[in-house]
Parts: sequence; C-alpha cells; structure tokens
Amino acid sequence: MISIIIPVFNGERYLKECIDSVKYQTLSNWELIIIDDGSSDASAAIADSYLDDPRIKLVTQKNSGVAYSRMRGVEMASGKWITFLDSDDILLPDTLEKLDRHLDSAYDIISFGFQTFSDITSVLNAICPTVKETVTHFSSKQIPGQILAGKILSTVWGNIYRRDLIQNNIKLMRNGLKIGEDTMFNLELSVAHPLTLKKTDLRLYCYRDNPHSVMRNVRPERFDAIAQTLTYLDNYLRQSGIKGCQSQAAFRSLLLWSTFMFNPDNKYYKDAALRKQMRRSYFKAFPLLYPYLKVYLFIDLFVSKKMSQRLIKREG
Repeated sequence: MISIIIPVFNGERYLKECIDSVKYQTLSNWELIIIDDGSSDASAAIADSYLDDPRIKLVTQKNSGVAYSRMRGVEMASGKWITFLDSDDILLPDTLEKLDRHLDSAYDIISFGFQTFSDITSVLNAICPTVKETVTHFSSKQIPGQILAGKILSTVWGNIYRRDLIQNNIKLMRNGLKIGEDTMFNLELSVAHPLTLKKTDLRLYCYRDNPHSVMRNVRPERFDAIAQTLTYLDNYLRQSGIKGCQSQAAFRSLLLWSTFMFNPDNKYYKDAALRKQMRRSYFKAFPLLYPYLKVYLFIDLFVSKKMSQRLIKREG
C-alpha cells in the first residue's frame, strides 16, 4: 500500500482538486493522510467531507508549519511506501499505478518527473504522446552530489520513499528551514543512510503554477530565510565531511544567492563578506550553472551590480 501525505494550510481554493486526484486513482490500494495545519478557511471542512472513504484520514492541529505536518503524517502512515502531495497540486489519474510497477525493495526511493499547469482541465484532458520511458539508477556515492547539483531530490514531492526509511530518520525533517528545507532533508538523509535510488522521467506529478503561492511572494522574511539556508548548508557541508562535491555545493549556494541578486534592496545583497564568498563559489560552480546565471552572476559579482540590475529590468 502507498501512503499519500497532504499538509494543508488555508488551501481551500484548490484542496478539492487535490484530494479528488488521489480519490480517483486507477490504483485503489492507497491511504490518504491530510494534515490541516490550523487553517482559518474551509480547508478542514472540505477534507472532512471525504471521510466517508475509509482510506482517507484527517488530522487537525494548531499551526506548526509544513515540516511538522509532514512528520505527523509520516508517523501515522501504514503503507510500505510514502509519497507527499502539496495541497494545490495534483497527481495524474494513473500516477500510483505507474509508480507501483517500479516499487522494489532493492530501492529506497523512486523519483519521478513533474509538469507544471495552471488549468486542471487542460492537464487532465491533454493527450500525452507515447514516449519510451527512461530509467536512471543512482548509487549511494552519487546521490549527495546529484542533490546539490539540483538533478534529483530537490523536493520531497515527486518521490516515493520506503516508509521505514522515513520513519527511522524522521528527525531530519525538523531542520527549521523555510527555504530549501526539502533539499537539506534529502541531502542529510542520503548521508545518514546511504541510499539506492531509481529515477523515471515519466512526468506523473502536476505542480500548479500558483500566483498566490508563498514562494512567489517576495518579502523581507524570505531574504532572512534564504540567508539562514545558506548558513545551514555551509555549516552542514563542513561538519558532514562530504567529499568530491565542491562544484555541486558551490552551485547550490549560488542558486540561493541568485535570489538576492534579483532583489537588490535587501540587506544581504550589500553584505561584502557574503558577496566575496559567492565570488569564490562562481568558478567552482561554472560548469553546472544555467547559461543565464553564468552571465548575470558574472556581471553582478565581478563587473557591476548596477549593470546587472539594468539588464534584469530590461528583460523583465
């Protein structure tokens, strides 16, 4: 059986679509655990209306954050495998059926692809071309570097984990981060417990392009959260002794830094020590950087902050 965990906070707008995408899966052997994290809207009432299906469970709690909500769901899960679904996203109708073919005790995690959407009708009615599935296998030695390079496990959604793996390492979810918490959880998990991973390129998870998402709203608190993650990552890399991942670690730091670059009015953008650290990272990460980041970061870090901002404003 597969356990699906949905943390929700004030998600009434899309929650019904999210739950329906699980309820009407072509594979029936699943359980759905919904954790309402102190919502003040109708989220709990919407979830409650589905409880006539014995496979669906609802827990309500005071607001404690997405990490705690996921942990609560993990503790309750009884399926052999666990996957996560955000409350504004959906699964394709045959997602679980296709994943079930890959579930193998020889692997700790099965990772799968995603697609973005804004209109649920268009994604469900789309005629998908018949393509040959590509499957990639990763050894425990490869995984930390692949995570840092953004190739795999940047999120907890889009993956299905062995339940005992997650339950035995559940404390790693409590890293206190608000940005990049999923990436750090997966990275720390891969170091604490050497993993075997299989990745399919089938795009089975549907990520909503939601203009109301927390990640789309730029606020001073978000700058603080990114700075916290940069510090956490730097400290963890020093303490963990991960070897052979210098360029990937530099890439991850610069990916976080790029958020500062595009928002020059925050205090961290003007931090000379932090800018110096990012300049050192640039050449290590160069082969991994996206083409546009190579250009903007070079201009921003080595040539002129004002020039980079003029370019960004012109292209925006």
